Amino acid sequence: MSLDCVATWKEVLPRIDDRNPTTARTPFILSKPFVVIAEFMVKPDSIAAFLDAARKDAEQSLAHEPGCRQFDIIHVRGAEGAVVFYEVYDSQAAFDDHLRTTHVTEFRTAFPPLIITEKPVRFADQCYP
Repeated sequence: MSLDCVATWKEVLPRIDDRNPTTARTPFILSKPFVVIAEFMVKPDSIAAFLDAARKDAEQSLAHEPGCRQFDIIHVRGAEGAVVFYEVYDSQAAFDDHLRTTHVTEFRTAFPPLIITEKPVRFADQCYP
């Protein structure tokens, strides 16, 4: 997977079990924190419910996933309903583990009726700190 790839959650989940060694990330890249940026446009009357579901997902990630370093939920000022997740994991493998958790399944079940759109998920490597 290239560092500039984007995907929707529907595209990401089936890939996590594809363990083809020819496409595995190099140890150099695995040593850098793996960043996930997910963006949603939430229905105006659903923002409280969406943020509550997102908060539960973030809390569980931080409390129970050793590979989850950071999980920020950002409600964008001046952009009604725009919500961004900024997540930092020890590695792509830690993110793959995150996708298999019960709390992610619960969030993925809860959020579709609450949103207008979901932008493609972006992946990056943290450069600083």
